[in-house]
Amino acid sequence: MTSGLSVTDGAAWRSFCDRLAVVGESILAGDLQDERTRVEGFHHLATQVVTWLAWSAGHHDLEHPAFFRQNDLVSCWGGPNVNQVTRRTRVVPTGRYVIRGRMHACDDLVVTVKGGDMHMDRYDVLAELMASDVGIGRDDEVEIFLGGAPLGDGVPWLPLPSGSSMLNIREYYWTWTAEEPAVMTVHRLDTVGISPEALTGADVAEMLDEAATIVEQSMRYWAEWMETQRDQVGVNSMGAPYPSDGGSSFIRYGFGFYELQEDEVFLIESEIAECAYWDIQLYTPMWFESPDFANRVTSLNHTQAHLSSDGRFRAVVAHSDPGVPNWLDTSGRPSGMVTYRWIRGLDAPAARGRVISLAELADHLPVDTPTVTPAKRADEIAVRQEHVAWRYRT
Repeated sequence: MTSGLSVTDGAAWRSFCDRLAVVGESILAGDLQDERTRVEGFHHLATQVVTWLAWSAGHHDLEHPAFFRQNDLVSCWGGPNVNQVTRRTRVVPTGRYVIRGRMHACDDLVVTVKGGDMHMDRYDVLAELMASDVGIGRDDEVEIFLGGAPLGDGVPWLPLPSGSSMLNIREYYWTWTAEEPAVMTVHRLDTVGISPEALTGADVAEMLDEAATIVEQSMRYWAEWMETQRDQVGVNSMGAPYPSDGGSSFIRYGFGFYELQEDEVFLIESEIAECAYWDIQLYTPMWFESPDFANRVTSLNHTQAHLSSDGRFRAVVAHSDPGVPNWLDTSGRPSGMVTYRWIRGLDAPAARGRVISLAELADHLPVDTPTVTPAKRADEIAVRQEHVAWRYRT
């Protein structure tokens, strides 16, 4: 453990670096499938270190919280939803807080009070609020209070039950337009005007210990979690959706896995749930990252997807562009994961998946399926690129 070691003689830092070296060795151990997975593993480790050092060293102060943006173009872990911007800050049950800001192009958001992260074996979702439930929508001002006593009818508020340690915001962007993203701030009302104490060696040792521990846990947990899901669902098939422990109570998640040859596609079909929002996305094997969703079509949501004339949704996971709607680009990876989400749904249909040859794809699609030309695909990608540039530019 790093927290019991001295910072001033370098022992705490050396221990931190040694622990990361051990995590790196774990990437080399075993029988990782291919060179690309190993290369992506070390890149994933590097970004995990960036993420959790920023969280532990840069967002350590309980009395003066600030939002930390996670699961963006750099800090990517645990199967992020690419339709989201996710923010977090530390909280204590005895504190009183307010979130203020403006939605701008954000379509909806969920505020969640949690006891911690799934990869730290904390699955408790203690309180939750959806902006649309309290009349907050695109371009609206945001003011949501947390902790203490409720402030009366019409004032958005969440309790901070015993065990609360983290406040999480999921901003949803379903219409990928080139517009101003949401701006959010958080203030702890009962410490406003109080200056923080000077940083101590014990503080820094604790930061290093926490960051190393989270990196160790995250790298192990999510790889094992994906393996467990794969064993349950099987390869080249889709599992039924269900509420995930540690996830939002508003969401039902379904998972699938594919292994494809160059001339094969994974065809996914589903009825559409009666729900507020839905999406489908690809994830990298082992590391549970989002592929390059800005420059490739690796995800679709209910505003982007094409529905067939029979009202069903059909997605085509393939290595090369099949020239039809709803192509999900594998980015050349022979295997990967698929996740679909029904959000605020009255029902949660199960998607089905099967492998067929690229040559026979047309035989398995409705006869009136439109053609997507290379020019149209380029336009589709250009829209994604411009939106992502706006969403993550700050």
